[in-house]
Amino acid sequence: MNFHQETFIFRNRNGKFIYISTIKNKLIIYSKKSEYIIMVNLKSNENAIQELIQECNSYQSGMSSHWKKMLDGFEIKNGNFSGKGLPEGEGGIDRTFIQTILHYILQTPFRIKGNNFHEFKKLLKTAKKIHSLRNNKMRLGTLRQVIALAFLEKQITISKITEPIVIIGDGYGLMASLILSHFKDLAQKVIVINLTQNLLIDAFFIKKSVPLSNFTLVKDKEAYNASLSNKDIDCILIQANNSKLIESSGVGLAINICSMQEMNPNIISDYFNFIRNSKNQNTFFYCANRISKKLPDGTTVNFFDYPWHPKDTIIIDELCPWQQKYYNISRPFYCPYDGKHQHRLILCHK
Repeated sequence: MNFHQETFIFRNRNGKFIYISTIKNKLIIYSKKSEYIIMVNLKSNENAIQELIQECNSYQSGMSSHWKKMLDGFEIKNGNFSGKGLPEGEGGIDRTFIQTILHYILQTPFRIKGNNFHEFKKLLKTAKKIHSLRNNKMRLGTLRQVIALAFLEKQITISKITEPIVIIGDGYGLMASLILSHFKDLAQKVIVINLTQNLLIDAFFIKKSVPLSNFTLVKDKEAYNASLSNKDIDCILIQANNSKLIESSGVGLAINICSMQEMNPNIISDYFNFIRNSKNQNTFFYCANRISKKLPDGTTVNFFDYPWHPKDTIIIDELCPWQQKYYNISRPFYCPYDGKHQHRLILCHK
């Protein structure tokens, strides 16, 4: 990633002018009344990936028993990820021609649900391009993400959101890749928050899926705000331990699909607080998760016990139509999940 050199001028909350100059991969920040303030290193693309690799074994506070189990034995070799929670890799195992046809047929009920949304077919084409770049096959998880995004476009028009879009717990960077690839005139950054190992996977696949995108890894408020101000950056990566950073700016839309159900309740509460504390007035939050899930250590996570506020404006609140069953290529072809999934779209009370 090569930043061209330019200077931005901002007025901070104390009325002082702040000058920001980009030089190579660093932002130099000055104020009018003092010389050098801080130099922010932007860890972009390959540098961000390498730093995440180095930190994969670092302690992460708040990790649930689910992810301690799933990430047991996590490693990366030659661009391939492995671990207890990654038995087949993104996109599933290689398929024969016959298996590909079977998958397409069995995905038909989900495509029918997607056809209820005007942007679905266009998003599906984007998803196919993404999988082509990833050199793997369309899976059910992708189809669900496409439907969810088409649903959100119908409800709130993603392309018109003027504050950052925050994705909490993206899987293989898929939702971020879809948004970055499809909504080319997006007015704001895409923020991806995840555990370090999962964020590494997100970054790796975003890089493959959206080759022209520039992403950066940030760890403090200065780097976060500088990245938000830099027009060369379209995606910002944040490790879960640093998720509080999102409350230092606006959040136009927050998305969590099937990962809060795998968090400890206190971490879920933290995310709700960070979203509500964001600086703008109107923040949408889309949450689709199991109604109830028991984690390996016995902790039970309940959707209706999340810290919803009675003054939240509820736009949609129902069982998620495309998240109740999965399919097999052998009998029985369609099976229900262990528990039902609820999805809720709200305008957050602040």
